[in-house]
Amino acid sequence: MLATIRKILAYLDWLMLIAFIIVFGIYLIPKTIIGGIIAIICAIGLLLIMFEEASNQYSSNSRISFGKPLGNPLVDVALGIFAYLNLEQAGNFNNLFIIGIVMVGTDFLLWVVKCIEQFHTKK
Repeated sequence: MLATIRKILAYLDWLMLIAFIIVFGIYLIPKTIIGGIIAIICAIGLLLIMFEEASNQYSSNSRISFGKPLGNPLVDVALGIFAYLNLEQAGNFNNLFIIGIVMVGTDFLLWVVKCIEQFHTKK
């Protein structure tokens, strides 16, 4: 059960990262079209990398479905606390802020599930 949750969270973590970059690119287009297009192209590249790393040609430990988090849990907690403390300055919840919080939360949940699974396998 935990392996299935970890697999779902791993794919969701990648998709949230790609969505964050796409929304960032969309917000960047009115400022600089070239920067926005480069951000969207990078997001498309990450999507292709995600599909490639999900394929069966990789060993099961290096696939996305293995459930490796993208970030560090301490950075995830620090970003979550920073976002909570700056919640009033954010004013309205724009899409970039919401996707960023979901991405950091998903990455942290992935770490938690991975640690719980390792704890249960050691017993």
